[in-house]
This record gives sequence, C-alpha cells and structure tokens, in this order.
Amino acid sequence: MLDHDLRIRGGNESNFPRNVIMIQTKENYNGFHCLNELVQTENKFRQDYYKGRTFLRHPKGEMTDKEIKAGKIDQNFYYWPGDATVIDRNGKKILQVLWGECFKNAQGGMDRDATALTEYDLTGKPGDETYMKQITYLQDFVPYVGNYGSAIWEDEDGHTYLYGDANIGWGGKAPVVARSKTHDLTSGWEFYVKKDDNFVWQSEAPTTQEKEPSHITTWWGMQPNIFKKNGIYYLVMQEPMGREVWLLTGKHPWRPFDDRKQILELPEHLDKLGDTKRGSVYNVFVHHGLSKEGKLVISMNVDALSFEVNFNSVGCADFYRPYFYRVYNWEAAHNK
Repeated sequence: MLDHDLRIRGGNESNFPRNVIMIQTKENYNGFHCLNELVQTENKFRQDYYKGRTFLRHPKGEMTDKEIKAGKIDQNFYYWPGDATVIDRNGKKILQVLWGECFKNAQGGMDRDATALTEYDLTGKPGDETYMKQITYLQDFVPYVGNYGSAIWEDEDGHTYLYGDANIGWGGKAPVVARSKTHDLTSGWEFYVKKDDNFVWQSEAPTTQEKEPSHITTWWGMQPNIFKKNGIYYLVMQEPMGREVWLLTGKHPWRPFDDRKQILELPEHLDKLGDTKRGSVYNVFVHHGLSKEGKLVISMNVDALSFEVNFNSVGCADFYRPYFYRVYNWEAAHNK
C-alpha cells in the first residue's frame, strides 16, 4: 500500500512487477489504462491489495502457479521491455513489442541472453475482449547480440531502424543499429557492421568483435533515440549512467551522427518529499508523441542510493520511477 499524502511505500505491502503495459487514450490522467492484472482489489487490509502482476512472464520464471496467484513475482528470469511499433497486417492494426530475456547472474545483477517479440491485436479499445489480446509470442526471436530495439525509428524508406549500444573496447559504450527489411519486425533483420573501414548491412548477427568498431557516432553514449525534423535526423543519447544528455545530427538514420551538443543536465536531486538525493540515473528516452509545440519531452529512471531507501520513509515512493523533463528551444543547441 502507499500513503499518498506522504508518498510512503511500505516494504511488506509492495511488490515490483517485472514489466508493465500502459495504454494512453486521452491527454489527461483519465486516459491512462494499466493492463497488468491485479491480485485483488476487494480487501484493503490484506497485503496483496492492489498489488500488480508482471504483464509478460518469462517461461523460465521460478514461481509456481499458486505463488503467482498469491501475488509473488519471478526474481530469477524475467522480461525487460524494449521499444514497440504498430503495423497494418491484413487490414488489422497489430502492436509489436520487443523484450529483453533477462536473468539474475551469480552476483545478483541482471544479464540478458535473448530477445523476444510479442504481437497484440489493437481491435477495439481498452476493456474490450479483443483489445491487446496476444496473438504471437516468439521466444529467442533474433540471435542475441545485444539490446538492438531498445529504441526504434520507423523511417519513410520502408525500414524500421533498431538502436542499441555496444561496448567499444575500453569500458565505454556507443550506439549501434540494425533494421528490419520492412516495417514488420518479423520480416528479417539486417545489422550495420563496419568491415575493413566500410560499413555494410548483413543478415548475420555480428559478433562482439564486429560490434566494437560499428558504432554510428564518433562519441560514446548509451540509450540512443532517433527522430526527424525538417529533413534532419536527430539522435539523443545519455552519458553512460551519467548526467549529460546530448543531441547529435545526421543525414541518414544509420550514420554518421556528429556535431554533439549538450541539451540537458540531469539533476542530482529530485523534486519530491523527503530525501531528494538520487542514486543511478538511466533509461533516458525521448517521447515523440508528447514532444509538441517546439519542445522535447525526455524521461529518465532513477534508483535510490540504496535499495532499502525505497521503503518506509517519507517520499520513498518517488524513487525507482520515471521523471519527465521538457526541453524548450532545443534546436538552438544544434545551431550553435
């Protein structure tokens, strides 16, 4: 449960679904529809009151059906959401979602060894029996070589571009790209790889060694996001786990992206009750659908300084959640 006035998250009364799906149908709070199943909403004195279940479970999830019914969450195998796209197939709107197949490693951290794809029927509206009905589940969808598809761009050239980041040999990260042959993500993928000083599109998934020189910028960075305006492609990315957010420009959705300018510095302190000092910051995303009237809407995720700080103190419910920022006059950075 959550004390809404003091934003206190109770440790024994909270759970952490591994992934969540939310649909927005209006430009106000009444337009948000969370599609995760709830354990129960009848008895507010039970600890499972309004606890959510993970939307898409990993097939290796260790919890039994009985434990899942009681509100338990898989801890060892789970899905990390990637980006998504909508296609038309036989006159029907289909939502395609990419998922990182993740697992707890020996050190207790998160590793990933595969990418999955699910498809959902968008016929109707939230609440209808058909809406968001799963019609396809493809485990190990593409040979795993990284987080391609953490962000995507549907280009007018008929391809959907899939962005990720790769190690670049000295502990840093930089953006890499693949693309689907059509806008349908099941049409087959091509990977953009540098070989003998030339970039080529290849159907074979690149090796770790092939990826290292195949970054599409001359700068390091992670979580690349692409959008286009007035014939210019813009790439927004974050200093790896750091405060700076950069804007780069290019003539194509694949490379090169140069002319790096800083457009945002992520704050060390948060606008919240209680302790405002944050921990790690990550998952910087550009929200194209919200970026109107000349501004960019950018979100970030934040951790608390330590896991136990997420519970039982004033304002703790505002750690481990997204924060949104509006960047006005962002094009002026490009023109400097």
